[in-house]
Amino acid sequence: MNSILAEVLYAICALLLAGASIFLLVREGRSPVVRWFVASCLALLVWVVTLFLFGRSEDPGYVLLVGRANFAAVSLAVYSGFRFVKAVAALPSHASDTWLLWLSVALAVISAGTPWIDKAELVGTGITGGHETIYGPLFALYVAHVVGMLAATLWLAFRSSSWVASPHRDQLLLLGWGTLATGVISLVTNALLPYTFYLTRSMTSVGSMSDRSRPCFFCSLLPTR
Repeated sequence: MNSILAEVLYAICALLLAGASIFLLVREGRSPVVRWFVASCLALLVWVVTLFLFGRSEDPGYVLLVGRANFAAVSLAVYSGFRFVKAVAALPSHASDTWLLWLSVALAVISAGTPWIDKAELVGTGITGGHETIYGPLFALYVAHVVGMLAATLWLAFRSSSWVASPHRDQLLLLGWGTLATGVISLVTNALLPYTFYLTRSMTSVGSMSDRSRPCFFCSLLPTR
């Protein structure tokens, strides 16, 4: 029953991300808000799909490929979410945004193609018999990047809400609180606990479930923009 529910949630989330992206690209594809929203959705879509595939294979090579793609997607998702909030708040871009973009892309490439962040995926060796992730030497840098981008996104959302006119004030607050709630849960369950105690990713379903709610916060912002 739990497995069926999880698969239904994966499917709903994937359809929501893909459907919202296509709809808004057709409707307002030239809007910076929409472009960054779609970038966020596509990164999260890859993240959701790789999470779905991760626990459904016993082939170590395949699991490692999927796991690394999952890490890469998160690096891009946190940056595109940051730029999405800036666009909603109508804030200008700066040179630092370009540097952050290159850093996010570099970490995504390193995550997908090297053992420096996801060193290995051991199948059937975890505490619960699931997969166990062995982290590489740059995993701490990767986590610092994700936490830093989430913190910057939260700071922008809450700070901008103090002077942005309604309804965008409420939208920014909703995005800020939603990102805070899902970010804290997913970081603790997907990064802090596994990194500290070497728990398996099969024990991080709470974190993955929490992130599936994030598209709802994104979608609530766009129709009135």
